[in-house]
Amino acid sequence: MLEIWRRKMNRHKYKKLLKRTKFLRRRVLDGRRKNNQKRFEKDLQRIWMRAGLKKSQEEWNTLRIFNKQSKVSERLKSTD
Repeated sequence: MLEIWRRKMNRHKYKKLLKRTKFLRRRVLDGRRKNNQKRFEKDLQRIWMRAGLKKSQEEWNTLRIFNKQSKVSERLKSTD
C-alpha cells in the first residue's frame, strides 16, 4: 500500500512541477532548437565551401528544420 501511495504522490508532484515550469521549459527548448538550427546551417555552409563555392546559391533556401516558424509569419510572407 505504501509503495502505491508514494508512486501516486510522486506522479502528482511531477505533474505539478511540469505545470509550474511550463514556460521555462519552453524557453529552454527554444534555445536548444536555435542552437541545433545554427549547427545545421554551419554544416551546410561547410559542405558547399568544400564543394568549391564561395557562398550559397541564391535560389537555395535554408530549411528551418529545428525552428518551427509560426503560421502568422508564413501568412505575412505570402502576402508580401
